[in-house]
Amino acid sequence: MKKYLKLDSRRLSYAEYWKIVRSWKVIIPWTAKLLNIPMNFISGLPFFESLRELTVPEEQFSARAREKLQSMLEECQTLGFDSPIFSEYQSMHRDACTSTITVMHLSGAVARLTYTVSLKMQPPRENTLCYILSELRDGTFLVTSNRRQQFFTAPGILINRLIGAKSDKLVEFHLQKLAELPLSNPAKRISSTDEMYDLCDRYEKRGRDYGLQRGIYVVMNDEETALAHQDLADAKTMAADSEEDVGVLIELNKLQNRKASWTGMAILFLVSLALFIGAGTRRWSMDYLIILAGVVFVHELGHYLAMRTFNYKNVRMFFIPGFGAAVSGRHYNVPGWKKAVVSLMGPVPGIYLALLMGGFGWYFHIPVLFKIAIVSLLLNGSNLLPVLPMDGGWVFHSLIFSRHDILDVVFRVLAVIALIAGAACLRSQALMCVGILMAITLPITYRMVRVAATLRRRGVQPVSEDNQTIPSATALAIIAEVRRATKTRQSNKSIAQQTLQIFEMLNARPPGWGATIGLLFVQWASIAVAVFFAVVFFVGQNWALLNSLNLAKMVPNHKLVMEQSQTWPAEPTSVSGRPGAILVGTFGDSAGARLVFEDFTNRLPANATLKLFGDSLLLSLPSNDNALQQRWFGEMRRRAKDAFEDDTNSHAAFSISCLAPGTNAAEAIVNELNGYFGTLPAESLIPPWQPGDTRSSEERAANEMARQTWLKLANIAPDVEFDTNLENLVNKLELAQDSGGSNSASLQSQIGALRESLYRQNIAQLPGREQAAMDTNVVNLFVEINSGEEAIQVDKARREAAEHMGRVSLANDGADRFCASSGNLENSGLTIKLNFISFKRDDEGPPALAAWLRDKGCDDFKYIFLPGMGTDDSD
Repeated sequence: MKKYLKLDSRRLSYAEYWKIVRSWKVIIPWTAKLLNIPMNFISGLPFFESLRELTVPEEQFSARAREKLQSMLEECQTLGFDSPIFSEYQSMHRDACTSTITVMHLSGAVARLTYTVSLKMQPPRENTLCYILSELRDGTFLVTSNRRQQFFTAPGILINRLIGAKSDKLVEFHLQKLAELPLSNPAKRISSTDEMYDLCDRYEKRGRDYGLQRGIYVVMNDEETALAHQDLADAKTMAADSEEDVGVLIELNKLQNRKASWTGMAILFLVSLALFIGAGTRRWSMDYLIILAGVVFVHELGHYLAMRTFNYKNVRMFFIPGFGAAVSGRHYNVPGWKKAVVSLMGPVPGIYLALLMGGFGWYFHIPVLFKIAIVSLLLNGSNLLPVLPMDGGWVFHSLIFSRHDILDVVFRVLAVIALIAGAACLRSQALMCVGILMAITLPITYRMVRVAATLRRRGVQPVSEDNQTIPSATALAIIAEVRRATKTRQSNKSIAQQTLQIFEMLNARPPGWGATIGLLFVQWASIAVAVFFAVVFFVGQNWALLNSLNLAKMVPNHKLVMEQSQTWPAEPTSVSGRPGAILVGTFGDSAGARLVFEDFTNRLPANATLKLFGDSLLLSLPSNDNALQQRWFGEMRRRAKDAFEDDTNSHAAFSISCLAPGTNAAEAIVNELNGYFGTLPAESLIPPWQPGDTRSSEERAANEMARQTWLKLANIAPDVEFDTNLENLVNKLELAQDSGGSNSASLQSQIGALRESLYRQNIAQLPGREQAAMDTNVVNLFVEINSGEEAIQVDKARREAAEHMGRVSLANDGADRFCASSGNLENSGLTIKLNFISFKRDDEGPPALAAWLRDKGCDDFKYIFLPGMGTDDSD
């Protein structure tokens, strides 16, 4: 049996791959080599002993090759080369062809003019090569080539390269090199065609043996050769007289008969899931990421089961990092109603499963089931929208827009517009990428739609007997129409892939109008159900859900060692005015943060400040340089794991936990912090952690009494608000306002008077020692604030109450930089945790608070920053 060679891509070096590809795409073969995965390169090259086996008569030489090589041949003949011999060979699968013209010179040089075309690539790659070859007395080959090096050169071959040079330059250079040879090692003379054959054979054998030695070339075994011959014979039988289509039919059979292994599918699923989770950790909390992955898995499982039910082949599920997941499978004889069912089987079961989980969570008070239900309803409901490439878009396409080629193309164009517009409105890079990719594929999709419409009008038979493969006549008709509709030359594999897709279009017959209406009803009813119950679940459990989600995200998980904190410059200038931007960047660990701190301090402007705080950097930039702020924000985002710019409209949230040195110390710290966060922090109260607090001990005691007074009054508030008489008056006021009654003002006055009376009564019922330890001015102001009708009066009373509690001097701009607007406190034993603190300035408040807690004897600090969760409103 005749021998053939195949190429083992795994034996190529990384350097050879780079020389071959010379672009970023080299990462594909590099990755395959790293994972020891063979790439599907050209195989089935004939193993010939002599060039004589490949020689063809000149009249049978490829016209395309003759056209490409004619000018080089004429140049060589002008330079004294003659006696041309023509040779050609193809790979067994007709995916590569090499044509060569060999001519000889009396000097002992042989010129080889080669034209190669690879139909394995898209677009097909054509190359012309000219090289001059001489054999020296010692058996060394001297070669002058106009092509870049791609593969390593075999020992005993010396190659000079004049990249892109024409034949005359190559010959001139080669003859010059021959003239420079030592007399002891001249070029061997050749004087006949047989000697030229022998020279070329020895050269080819030298290179082939080197490739076999390296393992790049591997001789195909008898079984592989027999299978390849059978594929070729089957394709020739199908192609009849069309030799040009043989290579396409071989690729078509490969695509139809490809079988994926369970091991490969399992590896694909697990690796893609790991990448999805890894990419998601930079955007979402782990709790939410697990929920999202589970919802997406159930969604895709529905598609998977539907495909398996309808006998799709090579069905596999995989995750797409940053996007979601997908299920792929092949079936070319699927009517439109089955395609619609496959598309619906992802989101529709997910929606109704979410209803069950939400109802179960509501009944048994399980918040996590609410989270899962809401995420599932939102994801699956939006996936049913009639926009490609979402499932709802494919449902519409299968049922409506596949009925006419113009409708099909218009629907795809509208989908691209919708995706790009939605991406612009939502500022979604993911949507923009999908829209751009769809736009890029529009021309080829349009061409395939038109080809399918043309074939359908001709009455081409789309259904095969086995309901799995394409009939030969149908395949040849599609291939011919694809070639006719395409102006440029395409690879065999590209034509084969288009043939399968067009055959699938021919088979995707839309159902009757009764089935169409029924399937569309399922789609739109499911969307309505998803929207309605998503609102019901979210509104019904809004506060509990949000609180639990936020608390889960706000768990302090970054360790803070106060002794390692640093500030640059070491002695910052006095703060006046507001910074232009405060950037917060959190790194994977304190070592990474320290390295970036040291790097930044060498480059920051003199009027900036930078603080190293645990695993975070707090950077304050001047207010008059937007370009500087943008540059450093980009630098922070590039270097940090999480980075954001603190927004004055919605401050960042800061949480910190620590251990108090003892029970009494914990109680004292909690009382002092409650006196701040439980009163009016938004009115710029002096915080307990204020550095350089200049108040006297008497002033501090008075301010603390005022704050504790407010806390006592706040404990009374629920009893007042739940008073039956007050609730009746409030209900009457709401009815009066709804009906436009004229007694609204009178009712408001009655409500205010009753509130004041109830507060006074409750205060009078406090023990005498409690009343004695209260600030009467704060009592009166608290009652006024909670009973007042005019917003201006209430605001004035709040400011006056804040003065009694101790307020920073707002006349000095920047004096409130250590203040917080809001926050809450938890205490369990010695553990103290402060949640959702919204500081005026995140570069000043958190370090000051942590230092104060440390001075109180606390240790084991942990903290976290999250963007845009704080507020300036104490309510």
